[in-house]
Amino acid sequence: LACSSIAHSGYLLIGIIAGPGAGFNAVMLYLLIYGLGNTASFAVLSSLQRGGVEIESVEDLAGLRHKHPWSATAMAISAGSLLGFPPLLGFWGKLALFIAGIASGRLVLVLVAAINSAISAWYYLRLVGLPLMADRNERSDAVERIDSPWPRLAALVLAGMLIILPIILGLLYAVTDISS
Repeated sequence: LACSSIAHSGYLLIGIIAGPGAGFNAVMLYLLIYGLGNTASFAVLSSLQRGGVEIESVEDLAGLRHKHPWSATAMAISAGSLLGFPPLLGFWGKLALFIAGIASGRLVLVLVAAINSAISAWYYLRLVGLPLMADRNERSDAVERIDSPWPRLAALVLAGMLIILPIILGLLYAVTDISS
């Protein structure tokens, strides 16, 4: 997850290159959305430990749904949002950047970013699939929750926001579109 920040920085460049107006607005929106998704993912990881130490590998999350279904769900939602899976909030952030890039005539840049999204899908789909669909393994059997409920609560609230905010924003847009 930490290394994925490099790829997400590249997406931000689309908005920066697109320039003032739509480009900068898309950058600010994407930063907010990426921050929510990334924080949710790290909150899940910080709520778990294996053998008294923090999670070190994605393999530690295999079959997480068996012992910690809410953590598995929060990880799947946050990873799906970081991937840009519709209708999660991350999809709308990437879409805003891609639209700004296309509107500014940077079609090649947007195509490169779309290809990068497709390549990164493998990694993010593992973060969705391992916790929800994989069987537990030797590493993941040792995964336990930490004593503090706060990281779990943060992960669940943020994952909920990644689902609910697109609905709320869609309703607000529909209401303002009707009134204009």
